[in-house]
Amino acid sequence: MRWAARGVLGALLLASAIALPLPTAEAIPSEPITGSTSTPAGIYMTPADEESDGSSLYHALVAPTSFSDVRYVLPSDRQMFVSDADVVHVINDQGAVVRTITDIPTATGLAISADGTTLFVAEESTAQIVGIDVASGMISAAFTVAPCPQQLAVIGSVLFYTAGCSSTGMISHVNLSTGVVSTNPDQTLQDSQALLAATSDTLFTADGRLRSWGVTTDINGEPVYSAESDGSYFPHVMSLVAHDQDVVVMDAGINGYGFYRADLGGAGFISTVSYPTAVAWSADGSHIAAGSDTPRGNSLRVISTADSTVGVQAAIPSLKGLDGNQAVFPGALMYSADESRLVALTRECSGSTCSYAIAQASTSAPLPSTVTVRVTGPRTYGEPSHIEVHSPGRPGVSVLVTVANGSWHSSRSVTTNSGGVGLVNLVIPYSSAVTAHLAGDLQHEDARPQTVAVRIPAAFAVTLGRGVRVLHGVVHYGRLSDMRQRVLLNPRKALRMVKVTLQYRAGAKWFSAKPFTVYTDATGYVNTVMRQARRNVLYRIIYAFAGDAWNTSATQTSGLFILN
Repeated sequence: MRWAARGVLGALLLASAIALPLPTAEAIPSEPITGSTSTPAGIYMTPADEESDGSSLYHALVAPTSFSDVRYVLPSDRQMFVSDADVVHVINDQGAVVRTITDIPTATGLAISADGTTLFVAEESTAQIVGIDVASGMISAAFTVAPCPQQLAVIGSVLFYTAGCSSTGMISHVNLSTGVVSTNPDQTLQDSQALLAATSDTLFTADGRLRSWGVTTDINGEPVYSAESDGSYFPHVMSLVAHDQDVVVMDAGINGYGFYRADLGGAGFISTVSYPTAVAWSADGSHIAAGSDTPRGNSLRVISTADSTVGVQAAIPSLKGLDGNQAVFPGALMYSADESRLVALTRECSGSTCSYAIAQASTSAPLPSTVTVRVTGPRTYGEPSHIEVHSPGRPGVSVLVTVANGSWHSSRSVTTNSGGVGLVNLVIPYSSAVTAHLAGDLQHEDARPQTVAVRIPAAFAVTLGRGVRVLHGVVHYGRLSDMRQRVLLNPRKALRMVKVTLQYRAGAKWFSAKPFTVYTDATGYVNTVMRQARRNVLYRIIYAFAGDAWNTSATQTSGLFILN
């Protein structure tokens, strides 16, 4: 009886397979898954000298710009002017570039008129200073000055400028009331690249030392300088910012913000992280906003002038994945009109190439936020998984959903509705970890990512070799050599073990041969062929996959076939 059964059953043979390269994720045959008052005298504030580890930070919003060669930035009256190669950009207090003024060759220093209506721009290569109407963006005046003008400052009706094409330089001026230009030195400078700043009656410069002069005008509107005040030695000044009757000095050597009166007596000092670059004052003088450039991480801070506490820190994300390389450009920081946010121009350099971006941060402590994700997996391979994300209290935000299994991953952004719920159906090829990421914004911290697992079944597709005919669902063969089976295990991966069991029908029962195992090739296929069979006996083959880290199990029985 056992001999007869073996003879009836026949034999199944694994056909040879051609080895192909392992498929990439893109080769998977499934749908791909595609977010003021003056500075209080004697106040010496000392916030933390070290950068946070990031746990208490939230991220500023950063938008890249097309700026190419920024030389000087002037925040003024809730807008920021940026000299950039041969143009001047105007950024509003909401962080948008609202105007670009062209045809300003080698734009360098910037200054605003006393009435705020005219922007003056130094053109280094043409030895000119042009006046631009702030409202229209049109050039309204032009003055030919000493060669290589650099920095500008305005006191009343006098426009001061530094100039010098070599290492040393000078301060000279333009009488705006008469239009008379002086090209002779008012003051000499040890460094032609010296910074210049002014209050309503004091001119400050930093050319290795901090220096100042009181300035009045004579009957002809020409400047009259008081005796020079000579202050501290500052070899690494990055920015000078006038505030009421004081000047704020940002120096990489002192690692902080020094406040000096017109006579350069000390009014206060804020010790911060290394390399301070920018400061902005709140209207009532109760807070300053501060920017820095330190290899240990860069951020925007709001610091109380009453007790030196840091109320808000917003990390500046890197555009190129080089954390620590991005920084606030010297002087490029301002409050919005309602002081609810900070706007900064940031710079990130790699070698000689720099990228610029506009960063925005809230001036109030961000609110916490959460995100959750729920996934209903498919019953069969190829069906979509139903993914539901929730962002309580944050409607209309983009949640990044990532799906990953080992080296394979994909992502899709989902926007939440008015109730903070986002839905998406995704065809996911492999059992994966599905993670929801919700970034912070100007009012919210980053949400802690949430991850759930989804299991995806595998599936067989069995194709029988072409027979002579098909009757009632049974494939009839005339030759043994035609009795071949091509079997695809989805999703396609190499070296997946498939258990193969040949069965024959005797009476009302199916009998099985001893199973054997085969392995899928690089395209996900196995090929089997009948080595022997008895005529007029009904056969079928069961293919079984036990599951692995990529997919759950699958079983498929071939169609019926017979040898006539």
